[in-house]
Amino acid sequence: MVYSAHGFLMYPLAAMANGATPVKAPEENYTASVDALLSVVTPKTKLVFLANPNNPTGTYLPSSELRRLRAGLPDDVLFVFDSAYAEFINHNDYTPGIDLVDGHDNVVMTRTFSKIHGFARPILPEPMTERAAHSMSTPRRRPPAWPPYGISITLTGRGPTIFDG
Repeated sequence: MVYSAHGFLMYPLAAMANGATPVKAPEENYTASVDALLSVVTPKTKLVFLANPNNPTGTYLPSSELRRLRAGLPDDVLFVFDSAYAEFINHNDYTPGIDLVDGHDNVVMTRTFSKIHGFARPILPEPMTERAAHSMSTPRRRPPAWPPYGISITLTGRGPTIFDG
């Protein structure tokens, strides 16, 4: 698993918790470098994580650099980019990247309600059933690799309908 040096701390922790080896790519001025990320990708690489905009530095890669990164990755490498802070970037050269998801089978974008809408903990995968969400939010039932972010019981099962009038 490849990630940028000052990327979200959960990326290497999740890799190690799942038996993978995290590989850190150097950054330039606290900004992810496409060339550095691509330089550490090997035939063993299965996953590249990138927060864009980055957490915690607030830096970002322009859309053209995201496309260049995707184009440089082998088709068998999953490219996961985290756009949790997309609403806070207002630059002409930035887009959250949904076009990459639509155009490639090996690209995943993650988002969250919590940043833009001020919710405390709702990071909901889709589809999320109430039973599955309750099971995952119960500490004694969490698998060893479950991240420290639980799902608040208030929002359990509400992901798809939370903004319905």
